[in-house]
Amino acid sequence: MIGKKALNLAAFTCILWVTGTTAYSQCNGSLFLCGQQYNEVAYLTTHNAYNSGEDGFMLPNQNFNITAQLNAGVRGLMIEVYDDSGTPTVYHGFSFMGSAPLLDYLNNIKIFLDANPAEVVTIILECYTTANAIAGNINLAGLTSYLYTHTPGSNWPTLQNMIDTDQRLVVFSDQDDADTTQGWYHYVWDYAVETQ
Repeated sequence: MIGKKALNLAAFTCILWVTGTTAYSQCNGSLFLCGQQYNEVAYLTTHNAYNSGEDGFMLPNQNFNITAQLNAGVRGLMIEVYDDSGTPTVYHGFSFMGSAPLLDYLNNIKIFLDANPAEVVTIILECYTTANAIAGNINLAGLTSYLYTHTPGSNWPTLQNMIDTDQRLVVFSDQDDADTTQGWYHYVWDYAVETQ
């Protein structure tokens, strides 16, 4: 028969082992992905992610808004953004078909990242405004600490490394106008190709 002191010691040892061991449940929904480099993972991505019927846009590309998409497993968001009298604004071609401040969607992404610490999200901008305008909105949304900056020519980190360092937001743009302080603003055509 095991004594009470022995059981207490065993329970205490077990608690120490659990608290002293790093245990990962998953990365972007899969334990397997934790050890994969960012550029080795495929991400469910929505085109004109903001352009949803749920948010009242005419001729929407998506049924559900960005929050619902993220909650359903989307991890790549393509966003078309324009300058509307100095305000970065999302719309698809014509603002009368529906538009909203980019900041609204960045706030939703921030809420998701705050609530889901094991998720890495990518934004791909089709940009008709400046890197400085985007940076201003990123800062206002409180996303700056989540930004990942990739050094050209270096290996991409694993998803687990991005999660451990809490640099879980990758931003690409089709405009190459970032200044030297905006290393997180990656010119997409340095990293990607597309077919006709």
